[in-house]
Amino acid sequence: MTNRALLVGINAYPGQPLNGCVDDVNDMAGFLVDSCGFATGDIRLLVDDRATTDNIKERLLWLVAGTTAGDRLLFHYSGHGTIFPFRDATGDVASQHASICPVDFDWTREHALIDDDLRQIFDQVAANTDFIFVSDSCNSGDLTRALRMRPRFLAPPADIRWRLRTAIDKRLPVLPLVHDRCALISGCRADQESADANFDGRYNGALTYYLLRALKGPNGHTMPLSQLVQAAGSLLAANSYNQEPQLRGPDEITAKSFLDGDGSVSNSRPGQSTAVQSPPIQSVAMQSMPVQLIAGGTQAARDAITSAAVRLVELVEDAAGRGRGRGRAALPAFDGDTVAKCVDARLSDAADIEALFDAEGGFFAWYNKTLSGTAAFSHRGRARDNTEIRGHFTSFWDHLADTFGIKPITFVEFCALMSVNIEETTGDLTSAPEEVNGMHHPHPGLAYAFDKISGLKQSYNDSTDGSNKSALELFEDDDFVAAHKMLPGAPRVLNRPGGIDPAWGGNTWPEGFDATPDESVNGFVMQADFFKFRGRGVIQTTWRSDYREVLKFILSADLSSQPDLLAVQQRWEAAAGSRSGTKELEYILTISRTDEWDKLFLNPLILAQGVHIDSMQKGNYLKLRHDVDGLSAGRSVNGSLLHMASRINGGDYPARVVPMMKTMMCGVASLLPHSRVITRRRPRMIEYA
Repeated sequence: MTNRALLVGINAYPGQPLNGCVDDVNDMAGFLVDSCGFATGDIRLLVDDRATTDNIKERLLWLVAGTTAGDRLLFHYSGHGTIFPFRDATGDVASQHASICPVDFDWTREHALIDDDLRQIFDQVAANTDFIFVSDSCNSGDLTRALRMRPRFLAPPADIRWRLRTAIDKRLPVLPLVHDRCALISGCRADQESADANFDGRYNGALTYYLLRALKGPNGHTMPLSQLVQAAGSLLAANSYNQEPQLRGPDEITAKSFLDGDGSVSNSRPGQSTAVQSPPIQSVAMQSMPVQLIAGGTQAARDAITSAAVRLVELVEDAAGRGRGRGRAALPAFDGDTVAKCVDARLSDAADIEALFDAEGGFFAWYNKTLSGTAAFSHRGRARDNTEIRGHFTSFWDHLADTFGIKPITFVEFCALMSVNIEETTGDLTSAPEEVNGMHHPHPGLAYAFDKISGLKQSYNDSTDGSNKSALELFEDDDFVAAHKMLPGAPRVLNRPGGIDPAWGGNTWPEGFDATPDESVNGFVMQADFFKFRGRGVIQTTWRSDYREVLKFILSADLSSQPDLLAVQQRWEAAAGSRSGTKELEYILTISRTDEWDKLFLNPLILAQGVHIDSMQKGNYLKLRHDVDGLSAGRSVNGSLLHMASRINGGDYPARVVPMMKTMMCGVASLLPHSRVITRRRPRMIEYA
């Protein structure tokens, strides 16, 4: 009997990265070795940049080659899924297919893996093979990301989105990723989304996390697949995940337990009595392909795979910090010497920062090599590194004086704020407007921002403390109506029989009103505070009260060198006329448009001011101590790292971010001799248009 597993996990999608996919496949690899009698040589992993279309197809052919009855096969995919509509030879939209998305997926047939591709490969599987396909992705969803739990659905570009509309109008069925020789366990129904979520500071796919929980529970490895999937679904529901895992496949497989094979496999761990005759670990080096493990994974899986180190590409620390990464020098301790080195380096702009990392290939190349697999950062994984990301980095740090209110700063401040950004966006220093739910979620679309969701968020329509004005207050405001009445959706609000719905003053979306977050449908409603003043920027600037401070800066600053900001300043001043003081501010906030604020926050000066304003309103949390004891003090101590992190966000956020801050300082210190002052290595000039 042959055991084979292909485990594919992709976090590093350009533009729409995920967080938990590499951890998913590492955890599954550990379970196969610990509990299913698989040897490390039976398992092949493809992650991130190596998980291309061609590589996945090549490994799938390895998976199915020469199978016989009773063999055990597992294909586990964690990543984005999507729906791909195809045109026929005449150019008409003729079909739409569920697709998994390799890392090089680009909305071309060449780089998609659809049902036809899998059918050609899976047809080679022998009858009566125990073959399971786990797909922790989704092939449905609304083209928008959830705020707390990111769906694993790849949003199509506008042209493909229009093609999807055509397919829906023609009522074309979606051809699923199923085959009559495998059992498919998928993350959700066709109208739901599979979550990529944080579990105690570590990311996983919700399906993989709870499927493994069910497998490790009482009778988990002996119950039929149908009961196992039900058990995973019960755990998902009990933990408030709106996804119901699905099981499809022939009865002869779904009636068996997970990877039951010919029935001779017990629940024993490797090394105990079992009918599976696995090759010794020492023989793994003779296999044709390496097991590749990038971040995360269980300790037992890591110990087993380390024995075959000659065939490993990379092994790094897991989220618990017990890994033994190879090819990376150990970081110094977070102590007085580390802090002193970081304090001694004075930074006035991006060139000063980049000078330290030049020899490492730039900050992001250094981060990916040095920090991304450490205990503190493994839950975030690797950062994207391209011209656009580097440009955002340079533009933001060229405004560090605007961010911190002082110049120069030190690497203490840089590491603290950059770690926050790694946590928030994996390093992309650009505007990240707070997004809303897909239309198949509870609190769909605009309702997510409008509603109070118990245990998760307050309503952004709440006007009780003056942070925002309610939509009802604005819809009855002459200035607001005059400014926005020509936008789509205004008549449905203003001309409602019986008057404007009083529900616009509450914290539950008005019943029966379309919540689609599309300006062509709801342009008028989307100018209300609950949506217009949602979170934007490196540190999410939220509420009318916070935007008022940004507006004060825009109206008072000399923007002659910032033509884009100057144009907005002049337009708003002209619109305000003779109004002054508070009346001027409130009028502009009321008549300003959502798209104007979106564009403003693309400017690095406004990004910097957003962080500065947030810090100053919360006690100047960016002003950090420059001694190890002060930085390590409790959250009530001004200048400590815990104080800074807790002022930015609550819950377990500080416990995740502070170790990141300290680890980055240790990494930076390893590049710095004591008392060295960084000097710039090249002159630069960047203009922001």
